[in-house]
Amino acid sequence: MFLHLGCKGCHSGIAVGGLSMQKFPLRRIWSIDSIFDFQKTPDFPFENKGDFLGKDNRKLFRVPILRNVEHTSPYFHNGSVKDLKEAVRIMGLYQTDVKLNDAQLDEIVEFLNSLSGELVNYKMATH
Repeated sequence: MFLHLGCKGCHSGIAVGGLSMQKFPLRRIWSIDSIFDFQKTPDFPFENKGDFLGKDNRKLFRVPILRNVEHTSPYFHNGSVKDLKEAVRIMGLYQTDVKLNDAQLDEIVEFLNSLSGELVNYKMATH
């Protein structure tokens, strides 16, 4: 599903993202005023201030790295989404214009969870 929807177009490379700046939202589903308010989680401690519109106010944001994404909530530039499944739902709608059903969302989230791993502790030689 991740490949079929075209997510790999932005989330590519060894880190599955982080290599470019892309427009968000790509699709205009609702008014631009609502895009940055999604569904705020009541336990998120920061107010969404500043009308942040990305690089040069052009709605350009760094594509996030998806390695270990299940451990990096809250999501999006303003931390407004706590749940990974909800973040995937929003990305499907705003970036690909697809309203994903629960089975599709679960499939993508399971794939994203597979991108997690253990950190490798390398010892560096000292001179």
